[in-house]
Amino acid sequence: MNSAGKTRVGVTGLVVVGFFVCLSTPVRAVDRIEEKLLAEALNVIDYLKKNKIQNVGVLKFRVQKGNQPESFSVGPLNVIMAIRLENALILQNDDDKPIGIIRDAGKVIAGQKEKITYLTDEGCAKLFKFKYPLAWGTKEVRADAFLTGVVRISPDKSSTTVVIEAIEPNRAKRKEVTSFVVKTERTILSDLCNNFVLDSRTMRTAAPDDTEAVHDSHRRESTGGSALSNNRLVELKVYYSGNPQTIAPHSEKAGEEDVAEPQAGQSVIFTLKSKARVGVILAVNGKNTLYREDLAAVPLPEATRWILEPNIEYKIRGFYDRDDKTVVPFAVQSESASEAEEILNPSSRLGAIELFVFVQGKENNVSEKPSGLRKPLSSTDKALPKDAKEATDLVQNVTRGEMKTAGYIQSNGSTEKAKLLTGEFPNPQLQESRIIWYKERKSPAKSGGK
Repeated sequence: MNSAGKTRVGVTGLVVVGFFVCLSTPVRAVDRIEEKLLAEALNVIDYLKKNKIQNVGVLKFRVQKGNQPESFSVGPLNVIMAIRLENALILQNDDDKPIGIIRDAGKVIAGQKEKITYLTDEGCAKLFKFKYPLAWGTKEVRADAFLTGVVRISPDKSSTTVVIEAIEPNRAKRKEVTSFVVKTERTILSDLCNNFVLDSRTMRTAAPDDTEAVHDSHRRESTGGSALSNNRLVELKVYYSGNPQTIAPHSEKAGEEDVAEPQAGQSVIFTLKSKARVGVILAVNGKNTLYREDLAAVPLPEATRWILEPNIEYKIRGFYDRDDKTVVPFAVQSESASEAEEILNPSSRLGAIELFVFVQGKENNVSEKPSGLRKPLSSTDKALPKDAKEATDLVQNVTRGEMKTAGYIQSNGSTEKAKLLTGEFPNPQLQESRIIWYKERKSPAKSGGK
């Protein structure tokens, strides 16, 4: 596919809404953090071979922001790093004499009846008692080791350090295998649920600068989120049963925003109005309103986007299906259903409304093939590979799979008519990342895989 993407236009109900949906490929699909991780995976493979480790699983990463304590629930980055490392190991594995790469070890651990964490000796010992599926074939194995790590964001957010650690049954503590440092990128900020907005006029004439996004995000946190509204291109409004809601700086999370919690049975509608032609991803609970793409598995530049023309108000009334003809309206779950959702859905985006705005960049930007490092094998709609080589091919030939809706604001089960048509939006560049919390979790995310 070339750098000029596809888009869609929608007509919903009796109101004509000029919706365009962008399916374009990214300007630079491979993040620098992914390039470094793929290179370091060779060192990890060498370590595993040297220590005669036959089967290895990857567990959820910890994230440390500045001088704050390490945490398992900073944002999607905790899980995404584990997915990236698992896929990097598959890509760098020896197809003829492969090390057994366990598929989604955290899911097996989360399915146990007890809370298990690798931060304690007791928890580590339990990890080696279970059987896990390999990334290929149908065989289940016990792990000889696990890999995990920590991502450290510098206090000024300018640099990101990734440390990869090994957990082995004969060691009392986690052992550092390798580490690397990269400049913090916009995708890292968005995976940390950090808000930022850039000067769109500069982005249209110059190469995108992640440094500006880092400075903007840091400034937002230090000012309590009051900075940077002047560069905002898209106005987002939230309506509950027809009543507009106030979006304000978050009372506890510096640099983020919140809105009142909707009540069970209320209808939910979002409106978008832009000052310029832009591409937009609007997500609820980490699921794209277009095709319910899981943003933990689909990199932002590869996700499907609405294309907004200037000075027109667009209504987003639910999750729009891949047939481009139907929309499933939003509804709000009951309190009991929401509590059950917290247990079943470990996503750190549960309770969040997210808006990502893209502008068209310079014409000489060159698109690259997606790396596939971010998409878990367990989310593919294809059959699992039969061997290590097929696993490598599946990671390299990444495709988007449809995800089920999940979260507090849920689809209401009915469908309505919509019409989406394809259009063009070349060279998309991420200009704004915005997160608005509409509900706080009452219980912490399940610890499986920690």
